[in-house]
Amino acid sequence: MTVNLPAETSSFIGRKDELDRLAGLMTESRLVTVTGPPGVGKTRIALRAAADCADGYPDGAWFAELSPEQDANLLASVVARSLGLREQSTRPYEQVLAEYLAGKRLLLVLDTCEHLVGACAALVDGLLDVAPGLQVLATSRVPLDVPSEKILEVAPFARPEPESDDLLGYDAVRLFVERARDRVPGWQAGDSALMAVGRLCRRLDGIPLGIELAAGHLHALSAEELADRLTDPFDLLTAGYRGGPARHRSFRTAVGWSHELCTPQERLLWARLSVFAGSFEEKTAQAVCADDRLPDVGRVLAELVRKSIVVRKGDRHRLLDGIREYGREWLRELGEERVMRTAHLAHYRMMAARLDREWYGPDQLAWADWAEADQAELRLALDYGISHGGTACLDLVSSCWIIWGALGQMREGRYFVERALAAGPREGSSYARALWVLGWITLFQGDMGLAERSSQQSLAEARRIGDVEAMGHALVRLGGVRLFSGAPQKVEELMHEARAHLAAAGAADTIDDLVMDGGQAMAFIFLGDLTRAWGVLQDMHAKSRRRGEIWMRAFGDLFRSQLMLARDEVHDADLAGRESLAVKWRLNDVLGVAMGADHLATVTMAKGDARSAAWMHGAAERLWLTFGLTAMGSDELAAPRVATAERARLVLGDEGYERAFEEGFAASMEEVRERLS
Repeated sequence: MTVNLPAETSSFIGRKDELDRLAGLMTESRLVTVTGPPGVGKTRIALRAAADCADGYPDGAWFAELSPEQDANLLASVVARSLGLREQSTRPYEQVLAEYLAGKRLLLVLDTCEHLVGACAALVDGLLDVAPGLQVLATSRVPLDVPSEKILEVAPFARPEPESDDLLGYDAVRLFVERARDRVPGWQAGDSALMAVGRLCRRLDGIPLGIELAAGHLHALSAEELADRLTDPFDLLTAGYRGGPARHRSFRTAVGWSHELCTPQERLLWARLSVFAGSFEEKTAQAVCADDRLPDVGRVLAELVRKSIVVRKGDRHRLLDGIREYGREWLRELGEERVMRTAHLAHYRMMAARLDREWYGPDQLAWADWAEADQAELRLALDYGISHGGTACLDLVSSCWIIWGALGQMREGRYFVERALAAGPREGSSYARALWVLGWITLFQGDMGLAERSSQQSLAEARRIGDVEAMGHALVRLGGVRLFSGAPQKVEELMHEARAHLAAAGAADTIDDLVMDGGQAMAFIFLGDLTRAWGVLQDMHAKSRRRGEIWMRAFGDLFRSQLMLARDEVHDADLAGRESLAVKWRLNDVLGVAMGADHLATVTMAKGDARSAAWMHGAAERLWLTFGLTAMGSDELAAPRVATAERARLVLGDEGYERAFEEGFAASMEEVRERLS
């Protein structure tokens, strides 16, 4: 069983009644939505409830954070990735999710649905219909309005009575005291301080987030001073929001009050940080938000963390949703929204260009981690860039070609590249480059027709404008189309022509040098020329090691393993295949993992273990289904898999083979990864 829930970073206060009611509702309906105003603690309650009942779901409890995603078209993609699926095919993500969840008994927590409520409702309704073992626990400011949905409406903590002689009996007061001791070690809650805390909690209407924000100011002000500052005239801060529900006004009061207690520089950074969709590093905040008015972002950011405005986890920071919304309103008031969105876009264009330049080197794991951690920000930058058109949007989607092709995000890449091609100019170098990137993506999706057309269009445009480098890259993609379309004999000539163009453009020393090596080696393997294939792979391996590169080296290890197996060097083939898979798992390269899993099944059969080979075939089939087309629709690529299955069936019989296959197909990704390591 997998429990993929965020760990609690602070103590959980109260909410016993809510948790008991929630547990009961989850026995009555497979969809329960926790609703309530911002800052009331919906996510904490849902996560605690999920952790409490996770043991009852053999296929795990999974958490999908939706707040960073603003595009309803990508909702299913976000949920799939939260479940560990790395879909790269042209199939709708909704179909992928439905197939994956159909036989599972699983708890899925969808956090912060209100800004995508229609899309969430449609997705959940469809999944519940096809997956009888699925339990969905959602959090939202409004219900999803799906049939059979049960609602748990969460209210703020009870407000302490002024005359109470047991203030610590109130959860609101206990929350403040707990967080105060977290922020200011040794803080003592004397009678005077407790009375002030009671006043604070009443004035903040028991909103947990407001109480936590108040405790964040204790390093500068006493509890009594904090309570004195939160007075009725402060209601002016919520002007313009009188039409909202009373508890929403209370939340804004709490946030606005904390805003007023910040210094001018802290308020400015708060507003500017609202440009981020999700989490960010300090150096990213410095790059996007700093200027003459705010030169030292790190120092100001540390103060916002201390005041609980910004949440820090490890080396990453984020604003909670309500805090971000408040900051964004102030950003508009300052007239800086366009400036900051442009700065955000410029930063991620620069970072994507760096990734493109530096990928052929020793930092691939670091770049892979960056692309995963900053995915929400890349999406935001891509959306903004595409909405403004021009060559900038084409350049950004093209610079991300490694993310799309090597790091498990092909479908998302196709979505953005096709949008950029529709929005940007249809001529020039940027256009030619975006076309070959689309050819690269669709090649590995198995959409050979579009891969051919896109690559040919790129080549034609590059020739028209005399862009020799783009001609070379387009020819590499055309070579790939020939490789997987039954014409491997044409690959060598195309790669030779591509190398000549790239050398003429001064671009010979790029990752495409190794991509061409890998393509040529596969072509020789398909043609049965194992001696030439081995020579290419040895050269490829040496180049990869000199550069500290691992992505293509791992493909090379896989192909070398195939040749070792052909020479009956079974032990060495097994080691090389597993070494390749370890890298592909780490990079989330689903194509590499699927190819490697199939090959290890063949190696295992050569070792005489037919049952394990059948099990691995089942696991590999599960990976290929996630990918879209088994063996990319290539007969040559599928041939070893077919031959291995026939041999295993001869040993096990059809029934025995199918039984082991189904066990592998049903195994969790963690079990598959462990068994193939």
